[in-house]
Amino acid sequence: MKRRKSYRRKKKKKGLDFQIKVSHYVLTNREEMGLLSRYILDHKHTETGGQLFGYWTREGNPVILYVLGPGPKAKHYVAYFMQDIEYLRKIATILMKKYGLEHIGEWHSHHQLGLEYPSGHDVKNIYHNMGRLGYKRFLLCIGTCTDQYSSMNAFMFTDGEREPDLIPWEIKDIESPYRTIIEKESIGVDMPVCQTPDMRNIYTVSKTRARNKITYQKGYWMNAKGNGLVLKQIMLLIEQKHPEAECVPTLDEKNEVHIMIFKQDSLVEDIYFPSAFPIEPPQIITSSGTNLYSPQDWHYEENILKSFENYYVGH
Repeated sequence: MKRRKSYRRKKKKKGLDFQIKVSHYVLTNREEMGLLSRYILDHKHTETGGQLFGYWTREGNPVILYVLGPGPKAKHYVAYFMQDIEYLRKIATILMKKYGLEHIGEWHSHHQLGLEYPSGHDVKNIYHNMGRLGYKRFLLCIGTCTDQYSSMNAFMFTDGEREPDLIPWEIKDIESPYRTIIEKESIGVDMPVCQTPDMRNIYTVSKTRARNKITYQKGYWMNAKGNGLVLKQIMLLIEQKHPEAECVPTLDEKNEVHIMIFKQDSLVEDIYFPSAFPIEPPQIITSSGTNLYSPQDWHYEENILKSFENYYVGH
């Protein structure tokens, strides 16, 4: 059997890119993947989530055979999701005892926050619970979305490792055999309202997205030589102003830069660098959508870092 090439570089927590580990993959089918998309698109502005059931192969690859979404009493917030525990216990018991499906992981959506990977809180919680429950490995899928479509990354946690691995998807173009059987039983599963799945921009075994080299639109400030370093220096300024917060740089669907500021895993500010930056100022947007700073306070002096410092840190 031909072995898959394994290539891994540790993702920098505060970097804009990371490499995918292709020696492992998540196996599922188009129906379960479509359900994940529909659940995410039901909640475009708040977090949602659920559990993943299936099994692990001999090679250590997770196989998702049944996706469970949020229960009727689940709590959905801008930066937090809480599953309906009574619902989870009921459905999980049936799936495990009657159908032999194991609880192999969980999923949740960061909707339009731009956070495509687990937060520090997510990582700590999963490793803690793995140790408490005796799990050797666990799968966490993180979803995001726009108003039109969803996306999802898969992360495999392994006992003894400090960080999870980002792994690709292997999606079989078939309907879900288990779902067809289970739906006939009418076990009380809450289905998504959205009827049209649209999952895009996912890592797959056959065609992995290249993220080492990011392509920005023509004329965008990040295309200029040296501005990658300027962005890092801006990050340092923000971290100095918010020493107790977590600053996460990310890209939106236009590949324009955002720096998301989280405090206790709640989004407090989104610093957005628009297409006309630095001629136009960055937008400092709160979780409620309010732009904190006035454009009149922005004075670009041909020095991006100094202009940002005067505008943001000195404000």
